Amino acid sequence: MRDNGVARFVTTLAVLALIVIGFQSFSAEEAKHPTLRYWLFDVGQGDAMLLETPDRQQILIDGGPDATITRELSRVLPLNDRELDLVILTHNHSDHISGVIEVLRRYTVKELWITGVVHTTDGYRNFLELIREKGIPTKTVKAGQTVIFGALNGIVLWPIEPKIGQLPENQNWESIVTYWQYGTQSLLLTGDMEKEQEMVLLQKGVLRPVTVLKVGHQGSRTSSTEAFLEAVKPKLALISVGKNSYGHPHQDVLSRLTKYNIPILRTDERGTIQIDLTVDNFSYRSTK
Repeated sequence: MRDNGVARFVTTLAVLALIVIGFQSFSAEEAKHPTLRYWLFDVGQGDAMLLETPDRQQILIDGGPDATITRELSRVLPLNDRELDLVILTHNHSDHISGVIEVLRRYTVKELWITGVVHTTDGYRNFLELIREKGIPTKTVKAGQTVIFGALNGIVLWPIEPKIGQLPENQNWESIVTYWQYGTQSLLLTGDMEKEQEMVLLQKGVLRPVTVLKVGHQGSRTSSTEAFLEAVKPKLALISVGKNSYGHPHQDVLSRLTKYNIPILRTDERGTIQIDLTVDNFSYRSTK
């Protein structure tokens, strides 16, 4: 991976600007609606999560391995709410894309973010066909891409150099990583980012302490290095994982999180996890 000085400058500047915007805009929004809600859904071995702002703007990130996500969305959203403001597919593996396909079939999606890399699976081809069939506005994103939903500010930290139209050696390496700021609270949502990408972000100086970390790749030992955890210092670590033969979450990762006294919540143990974030605090509940 080549270091890109321009990308480094733009990304660092954007992150800093994002944090300033978040602090400045929160007070007025917070006076009207105090709570940002985040769900990490229990979809088995895969990732699916939803952010909902106080103004009921909704961002879905990944969809898990099957149609379970549609049941989970129906549980937390009103029955007549069939529209999502933004859907982000972090990468093309089946445990992330399959549920997104089911969501695209059933919901109106105002905008879709993708990495632009390709895959050889039937699921990926079905995904592209569905986008074309429904005419879903789609954006290929890279580091520095921002979005604002009232007091919620989001920025893409990875990929730095998108490989549009290319078939990567490892789909995980191209995962979309996003950072979200809501007043003094923040979330780092990592997809299946691995240690090589963590190192690049560390070198670029864009990582900072966060409230919530969605641990990369179901707690695989390929992610969540000590240096990474020292930089992001999460107050809470979430692991989306189900029954699997991969050894997820790996004991090395659990030990590192424990070493830094980071509380761990797992969907295989807790079920769907809901986190409510306000200007100066957060709380959580789960379905198990």
